[in-house]
Amino acid sequence: MQPLKLNVSATYPIGTSMHRLVLTGPGLTEERIPANYGGLHIKLLFKTKTQAKLELPEYTHGKLKWPAPDKKPVARTYSIAGFDATRKELTVDFVKHTPAGIACDFATHCAVGDEIGFSGPGLKQLIIPDVKNHLLVGDASAVPALSAVLAHIPTSATVHIFIELEELTEIEEIQRTYFSETSASVTFVPQRFSPAETLTPLLEQLAIPDESSDWSFTLAGEHQTVVDLRKHLSQKKIPKEFIYAVPYWRKEFTEEGYHQMRHDTMDNEL
Repeated sequence: MQPLKLNVSATYPIGTSMHRLVLTGPGLTEERIPANYGGLHIKLLFKTKTQAKLELPEYTHGKLKWPAPDKKPVARTYSIAGFDATRKELTVDFVKHTPAGIACDFATHCAVGDEIGFSGPGLKQLIIPDVKNHLLVGDASAVPALSAVLAHIPTSATVHIFIELEELTEIEEIQRTYFSETSASVTFVPQRFSPAETLTPLLEQLAIPDESSDWSFTLAGEHQTVVDLRKHLSQKKIPKEFIYAVPYWRKEFTEEGYHQMRHDTMDNEL
């Protein structure tokens, strides 16, 4: 699928830690964005401060052909938080952080009408929809994807959600924005970057049998947390096809510094 140029149609904060963009364009059709869009990965393409205009790659012969290096946009991976096919609007949420990378900087400073590139979505699902039980684990960076995934889980399933937050003062806003309409069990814990201390005990309380194929696991968020939880499930001999594990960022690394490391982790550790 050819990358698209989209325009910002709305921009506003969600609490103090997140920012939402609504993007629109004629190419945002039901054929492009599938019905089970929740949490699917997309690439957003940003022009740098030294580039006069946004130039997109072209999809040809099964590959993306990028512009010359001085005109190549910066690509960052995000998740679909919402999609309105009638209005041709795509919702993407960004976590604010310091120092801000190119994506966060664009999200918090752009204006309605500003242009952004779009590629995707990737079609790998974040859940196994036809199992009896689901566990969704993430932090602020993963909340939009986990919330979107909920819409595609059958109401007959049992769902447990564990969310780590650096600022527990954000719980009310996160609950209201993302989880107010779900009957799933949502547990918030302080983000201490030590899953053995905070998340693993919660997971063990669920008493999930070893080698279980009655559960779907979705793990997303900080690098080491995702890796450690993935290893814990591997030790329980959970079949890997029932585990979706993707790190979005890494503590003490900038957005730029972690970009390539993330790809290496996906290839070698998950």
